[in-house]
Amino acid sequence: MEKKTKLFLIFTFLIAFFLRFYKLGEVPYGLYQDETAIGYNAYSILKTGRDEHGQMFPLYFKSFGDYKLPLYIYLSAIPIKLFGLNSFSVRFVSAICGFLTVVLIYLLVKDILKNKNLAALTAFLIALNPWHLHYSRATFEVSLSLFLIFLGTILFYSGLEKKRNIVLFPLGVAILFLALYTYNYIPIILHDYLFLFWSSFIFIFGEGKLKKCHVK
Repeated sequence: MEKKTKLFLIFTFLIAFFLRFYKLGEVPYGLYQDETAIGYNAYSILKTGRDEHGQMFPLYFKSFGDYKLPLYIYLSAIPIKLFGLNSFSVRFVSAICGFLTVVLIYLLVKDILKNKNLAALTAFLIALNPWHLHYSRATFEVSLSLFLIFLGTILFYSGLEKKRNIVLFPLGVAILFLALYTYNYIPIILHDYLFLFWSSFIFIFGEGKLKKCHVK
């Protein structure tokens, strides 16, 4: 990688981190209702192992009747344990996943298109993207979901490239499966993966030969 590209990439990651963590507990001001519900349930799980309704380690959190998916809440217990129950802790998972997604986008574009300069530019654009910043600086499960999708995709794709890699491929599938517990639209995405890579799945399980998928 050229020196200029390396410096540009380092700058991109630094600005991505800064924009997502600077005054995270203060901006945006105050917590909206889902943030308070997630924070309360995460704190309750941390202290008692039960949600606000007294259910022991639930798979779905009833909350105020919307039945929240569990992964973000369980992960939020970690920063609450480390930093206390506050706005920063409740938003931490979104912010760190938002930052790491910028890194993963660089890796994904580089692996698929084999172009480091384009990958660095893509990461820079995502680092500054207002939509991505908005969801990274508040408690939104979609930030965690997007991170898991990109991580699972990178491992999944790397496993296919290396032909039946016994570690990368199943790990990628497991992470994509885990994403089911973050956001309601993930089953649609996994269905698309199965549709696009059906011949690769057949190859993985030894029922045929690997054929390249051409997506126009």
